[in-house]
Amino acid sequence: MRISIAMTTYNGADYLLEQLESLRTQSLMADEVIIVDDSSTFEIEEFVAINDNRKINYIKKQLGSNSSAKNCALEFAKGDYIVFVEENVRLRSNYLENLYSFAEEKNLDISILSREGY
Repeated sequence: MRISIAMTTYNGADYLLEQLESLRTQSLMADEVIIVDDSSTFEIEEFVAINDNRKINYIKKQLGSNSSAKNCALEFAKGDYIVFVEENVRLRSNYLENLYSFAEEKNLDISILSREGY
């Protein structure tokens, strides 16, 4: 199974480094990370260029809303599972593994973990 992480941002470069580090420490790794930048300053674009690797898909579009940015990420995602991660949330190191295991065990198309599941 492929897992895509979708993150949206608008001038949130301060959060991105912490969020990407949080994703690097997961017990189950995502296959791709999609960052949809809603036309923030060049700070985000420069940050991604410096920290880029093959797993990051950076999209810069003027969309105007968080929900539009998330829909944009859905269009580009290649994963069987797409996990939306808010830029100000830090994930526990087993978050993706727990979410994936729960979805597989229950044969779910959609799964949401409560705040305690982070």
